[in-house]
Amino acid sequence: MGESGCCALSGKLPVTSTVKVTSTDVASTPPLRINMRALIDGDIVVYRAAASAKGEEQWIAQARADQMIQDILADTGATTYNVYLTGSNNFRREIAPSYKANRPDDRPEHWLAVREFLVTQHKAQICDGYEADDELGIQQDKETLTTV
Repeated sequence: MGESGCCALSGKLPVTSTVKVTSTDVASTPPLRINMRALIDGDIVVYRAAASAKGEEQWIAQARADQMIQDILADTGATTYNVYLTGSNNFRREIAPSYKANRPDDRPEHWLAVREFLVTQHKAQICDGYEADDELGIQQDKETLTTV
């Protein structure tokens, strides 16, 4: 090692400097922003929005669904999102016909209208053969650092 005990290759003392960081410096520095994509289980949005608008006009249920999506984006800080809806032909029913058999068949009054609203206005993707939450898991597995 050199005379200083470090920088053996150059034989010179290292150049050091002290930087004073103030709270205003930290506050004025924009946070590192990673573009996050929210993965939204549209089945939950549809059911909650439709059930909350029982006896109300259809547009109220749709507005509530829209607000739920906006709240999810605000709460997560996501810059983009995808909505997924369960399609038909769920493979689990083929394996076990009793799958979710204890659930009532009746759906809230505006269930279909809210579902169609999510498809047309929020580009919801239908997951035929499996459930929306399955697709969330698949997408999360693909992009673990950029999805919420």
